[in-house]
This record gives sequence, structure tokens and C-alpha cells, in this order.
Amino acid sequence: MSQSFLRWSSVVVISVLSVACDDTVTPAGAADAGPADTGSASDTGGSVDVGRVDVGAIDVPGDVGFDAPGDRGGDAGSSCAGATEGAACTTDGQTCGGPCSDPCQFCNLYRCTGGRWDRLEVFPMPCVDSGAADAGRADGGGSSGARMLWQAPGGFAGTGPAVMVDADGTVRVWDNARSVALASPADPTRTLHVTSAQASDLFARWAAVDRTGLPHSGGSADCYGVASYRPCDGIDCRVETVMFQTAAQLAPEMDPVRGWFDEVLTDRPTSAYPNGYCRF
Repeated sequence: MSQSFLRWSSVVVISVLSVACDDTVTPAGAADAGPADTGSASDTGGSVDVGRVDVGAIDVPGDVGFDAPGDRGGDAGSSCAGATEGAACTTDGQTCGGPCSDPCQFCNLYRCTGGRWDRLEVFPMPCVDSGAADAGRADGGGSSGARMLWQAPGGFAGTGPAVMVDADGTVRVWDNARSVALASPADPTRTLHVTSAQASDLFARWAAVDRTGLPHSGGSADCYGVASYRPCDGIDCRVETVMFQTAAQLAPEMDPVRGWFDEVLTDRPTSAYPNGYCRF
């Protein structure tokens, strides 16, 4: 056998072995498997249900409801679902709960302040058999435990001015407070005094205001004003609260009430005058 024939045979054998080694070995039955199957529980396509949460079906402890008047938070259903005292929130000034339509019943609201939900408990007013609320004295001036509070926290820190007036004429002023509690206020920046008759006049002005349409629409400022009034100090005394983001939302109805501070508290720091709260 010639050397040329041997060399030719060797080349043929090496070529055949190379082709055999390059051929991918496929397990039986897997050759036609196609694309990887994505139909598991994490599948986000096709007909697989990825578990979309129905907010309306969530059972929230102390459910505050999703139809509160004045809600400024966009999709109230989802944003109010976690509204519990102290829980985190994302839209400062948003309120959840209510509506507090019956003055003879307790009512709870939650308000987003500084990234946390604060609970606002509205106490019922003393009611007669007909269900009508007794607002205090016949002249609207409130009782000896009457109290009014105005405050306007805002900005990144969630702080602002506040002023409180008691029936005995005590006036507390806070230059920069985070949140003042109507029932148990913290120490003020300063304390002033007016006569009890002047305080009674302030409360009578509030009673004379038609508050059913307040606040008016149009609030979009980074200021979260609150005006609160209680005509008495008993556990069955209903606290009325009006929230606002701009001063214009309370005009013209509340102008006589805010004007009282300008008329009576002369030459005081600007924090003592609700007329300037949330005014832009």
C-alpha cells in the first residue's frame, strides 16, 4: 500500500471524527421542547394571574372608609387602606375617614401630617331627643369650657404657627409648632389675656358662620391649616374641625372669625393672626 493512500485515509478518518464530536448531544424527547416554559406562579404574561390586590377587599383594622370629604390624596382607595395611627403616609394633608355627617355621633378621621397618620377624634355634641345638637349657650358663645384653636403646619418640617383661645380669655400662641392638641396643648411660646366677653364674641362669630360648604375647593399649597372649636369641655362635647390649605378656601365665611384676632390682639407677632395662615 502506497504512502499516499495511507495519508489520504488518515485525513478522511480525522474529518469524520471531527464532525461526530461537534454534533450536540440532545436528550431523548427534549429536541422539540421549544422556548422555556414561563407559566409558573411568577409568570407575568399570558393568562397567568399575578395576584393583583383588590384594595376594596382589604380588611383594615379600624377601617376608616374611603369617602372622606376634602380628601386630597388622589386614589383614596389605595392610600387610605393603611391609614392607622402612627403608620407611614405619603401625601401630607390628606384626610381619610368619615364622613362626619351626624353631630350626635362619634367620628374618627385620619390625617397625613409629616409622613405619619394622625388620628382626629370628633366628639359628638350634646343632643336632645330630636337628634338636634346643643351647641352650647343660646347666643352661640359657648360654655365655660369652650375653646378654639387655629394652626397651620406646613413645609418640609411640618411646623407652623398656632393660636388658641379659651372661654376665660386665655390666649396661647405658638410661633412654630408641629401639631397642637386641642384637649391637651403643649407649652406655648407666649400667653396673652383678653376678657371673657371678648372670647365669647369670638365663639359667637364661629356659631354664626355657615360652615357646611367649607373648605372651598382650590387648595394645593404645602400648608395644612386646621381650625377647631369645641363649645364645651365634657366627653360628650363634639369638636368641629375645618381643614384648609389656602386662606382663600375659608373666605368669605370665616372672615369675621379670623378678623376677631386682628381686632382684639393688637401689636402681636404674626403667629397670633389666623388671617395670615396659609395665605399665598
